[in-house]
Amino acid sequence: MQTNIKVLATFFILFLVGISSYADSWAYPKVTRYYSEDSSHMLKVVPKYIPEKYNNWVTAKPKRKRKFTAQDTTIIPCHAILYKINGSKDTVEIWNKKLINRIAPVTVLVSNDGKRIVTLDNWHSMGHGLDVFAVYSEHGELINRFQLDDFSVFPLNDYEFSVSSIWWRCGAEILNEQQNVKICMKTSDDREDTILFNLKTYKFEKTHNK
Repeated sequence: MQTNIKVLATFFILFLVGISSYADSWAYPKVTRYYSEDSSHMLKVVPKYIPEKYNNWVTAKPKRKRKFTAQDTTIIPCHAILYKINGSKDTVEIWNKKLINRIAPVTVLVSNDGKRIVTLDNWHSMGHGLDVFAVYSEHGELINRFQLDDFSVFPLNDYEFSVSSIWWRCGAEILNEQQNVKICMKTSDDREDTILFNLKTYKFEKTHNK
């Protein structure tokens, strides 16, 4: 009987260790600035803002709700502002638009001409959702979005998983001369491959490196 208890206890400890090894934590995102390769354009990404008193307002009784101001109860969605940089300090706002990310993207790429913006992943949930890869026009309008399964060069189960995310990416960059986005993908056993997204046709081109 004691032997069985010890075996079960050992199994439980190993189970907890296994869970903790895949746990992760994310701080809340901050306002982040992303620059084009030639520094001629800059995109300022503002994450979703939830007022400090918002939850208190939600749970308050009807009479108490009147004591809260609009500032206490207004959620500001994730949005971005694209600037053209003229010289070292002079910037001109081109557009200010809402992004489709629930909180914020994890990575953003800006083309040198400012006509294409690419966002990668969602904060605290990499690899999940319908907008793992999204591309925006020169006016900040969404052109298209893709989930990971739409373009992954590996089966999804081959990637490393954590409690919150699928860790599928080992790099991303805009190849401005070719008008492509180059994405590196990496599996849990360190196999790597790349895929291109054509910024003219808005299609993925599977150029494997196997």
